[in-house]
Amino acid sequence: WVAPDGRQWALLVGLGVDSGVGQLLMTEAYRRGETTLLAPFEYSAIVWTSLLGIVVWAEWPDGWDLAGFGVLVGAGLFIWWRETRVSGAR
Repeated sequence: WVAPDGRQWALLVGLGVDSGVGQLLMTEAYRRGETTLLAPFEYSAIVWTSLLGIVVWAEWPDGWDLAGFGVLVGAGLFIWWRETRVSGAR
């Protein structure tokens, strides 16, 4: 363990503040917007975090990661399909 110096502490605090503000803004977006409109942005997070892992840490998704992505996307598509059928029956 090496204690962060002043610059590193400032970066850590800035990262924390930015992350907190981003989370608050996402929460407000879900409060004001329609979930079906905002959900694709959540799914795009899978792509962005995978790309970040590849570019920054040279960490490629393995089979388990891809299986998890498939389950998440498949569940989202199933819910979308079910909701369109239910709303169409009304």
